[in-house]
Amino acid sequence: MLDWPAILTSRGVPFVSSGHNVVRGNINVKCPFCTDDPSEHMGLFPGGGWACWRNRDHRGRNPARLLVALLGVPWHVATELAGQEPQRDTTLDELSRELGALESEGPQRQRPPIPELPPRLSYRQATSRFFAYLAQRGFAMPDHSELVDLYDVRAAVSGELENRLVFPIWDLAGGLVGCTGRAVGRHPVRYLTLPAGGETKRHLFNGWLASSGGHVLAVVEGPLDAVKLDFYGRAHGVRAVALMGLSWTAAQVSTLCRLAQRFDGVAVLLDRGETGPAIRLCEQLALPLSAIYDVPAKDPGDLAPTEVGRVAAALVEKVFHNFDETGKRG
Repeated sequence: MLDWPAILTSRGVPFVSSGHNVVRGNINVKCPFCTDDPSEHMGLFPGGGWACWRNRDHRGRNPARLLVALLGVPWHVATELAGQEPQRDTTLDELSRELGALESEGPQRQRPPIPELPPRLSYRQATSRFFAYLAQRGFAMPDHSELVDLYDVRAAVSGELENRLVFPIWDLAGGLVGCTGRAVGRHPVRYLTLPAGGETKRHLFNGWLASSGGHVLAVVEGPLDAVKLDFYGRAHGVRAVALMGLSWTAAQVSTLCRLAQRFDGVAVLLDRGETGPAIRLCEQLALPLSAIYDVPAKDPGDLAPTEVGRVAAALVEKVFHNFDETGKRG
């Protein structure tokens, strides 16, 4: 049994023990994940579990996870408050070493052959629809040439990747490991990544360019999200990498840990409504939940260039604000 009232009282967190939506024997607090509702609509159970009555993603069984969000304390402090076995304050560097050791213990893998990349996107009649798509997605036309050069954007007019904008995927050493193609227009499969079989999921899209470092490392879902945020955010010191989906591998987490050492802070900007995966990613990266940032759009790829600039500036300000308050990187 967990003494929620004692823990919250000792930390000055208000709660209610009766009223609307309060189950007898439980207490309710404001949900730290619902930023638009100040009511006490999250129930805390004697067994340590917790549940938001508005959003099913805001539920869990581990009280330490909620205490991190409610109190803004590190993970090892939260586990001690919850009466769990004391845990060391794992750093990103330690996580990287541990995950790297786990990978090296695994069986040697044989890499699949890398497909031949289609030609680089250039101005000609056969590729006009690709430039039109970039403009449709909010990339300013004067930026197209620089965009193509920076990210080595390709255009597939035939073959397995037909009618797709193709982005090469490089490892942190600059070696080509595969590519991902974004369908231009309606298609049941938005992204097609080659080679198949999971090899590319060992890497981060745009990890090579992001390895130069900066103020904030932004972690997003899709390659187009990363390109938009990276291209228009780099002037502010924000670089972006994509997980290429809502799932991630130990190798990707290890790479994120290594990259994070080259930045002042890390921000998680998954698509709207993906609070659960964002929380899990923060936990695996030993990041506070304040690292989650909600963009004013369905996803970062839908932001206009000026909006990206404002988001990037806000991310940098948030990181340095956290640094000033805690003396640690945000």
